[in-house]
Amino acid sequence: MTATWTRDTPWRQGHLFTAEAIKALGLSHPDTPDSTCVVVIGHDCDLANDSLQAEPNVEVIIGRHLPEGNGNYFWAKAPRPLHIEVLQDGTAAIVELVATAKALIPKLALAAFLP
Repeated sequence: MTATWTRDTPWRQGHLFTAEAIKALGLSHPDTPDSTCVVVIGHDCDLANDSLQAEPNVEVIIGRHLPEGNGNYFWAKAPRPLHIEVLQDGTAAIVELVATAKALIPKLALAAFLP
């Protein structure tokens, strides 16, 4: 069965890719591939658009999990790197996102996965 993208997609801004989706889509952080974390940054209205001719992709940032954060990068104190606390399997974890690490993922490829 082929995956389809519908207006009722479960994907929303801020959702994280599963390890399965990261591997299947061939995504990895260039410095630390084993700690890759992919976050949807596209707006919810763009995600809900099911016209794949008009809006074929989902915008993401390819980040990474860190053992600890740097206070200079929390709360958008710096213009490029951002350290945020997320829940990973119910446990607090730190993720680093860098504004220049954006990528586009085809909606049809992402449709096969859940956040």
